[in-house]
Amino acid sequence: MAHKRFGLTGKVAVMTISPLIVLSVVMSVFIGFSGYRSVCDEVSHEMSGICVSVFEMLERNQQYLTEKYDFFDDKLDLFDGITESTGIYITIFEGDERKITTVTNVSGVRAVGTKAAPEVVNTVIGENKDFFSDNVDVNGTPFFGYYMPITDAGGMVTGMVFAGKSRESVMSNLLNSVAG
Repeated sequence: MAHKRFGLTGKVAVMTISPLIVLSVVMSVFIGFSGYRSVCDEVSHEMSGICVSVFEMLERNQQYLTEKYDFFDDKLDLFDGITESTGIYITIFEGDERKITTVTNVSGVRAVGTKAAPEVVNTVIGENKDFFSDNVDVNGTPFFGYYMPITDAGGMVTGMVFAGKSRESVMSNLLNSVAG
């Protein structure tokens, strides 16, 4: 008897509403994915600009060109201003090892001496190509990260420049813009 209660009107309503619900879910997933891709593209572009600026600054600094990575021994806070004003963390690598970085752990200790992931090293140092990832682990913290090779006068890759934003800050900005 309950089956007859909805009758033809109920069946038509279900047949009309069901596709709308499915379409809404599909559109929500598509819009979410498109929004995330747009955020990744924007973050990648922003960080590549920072990497280029850091690279050009290093290339124009005669003391760095002479001393190379020893240049950073007494200049640990050289890039801290960038991180403080933009929220973008900077690292200079010699080979695959962090020589200077604004990335710190919860105790404030810099991640100097830690290594880059093999995938990054293979792409940036091995293939002399830029590398972007939306999930880079730096000192236990997930980052959106952009890496650019540093080359010597002969064109050999000697290290990398890293610019990154924590996933937490990027995703909270995304959620705030969607909610607000």
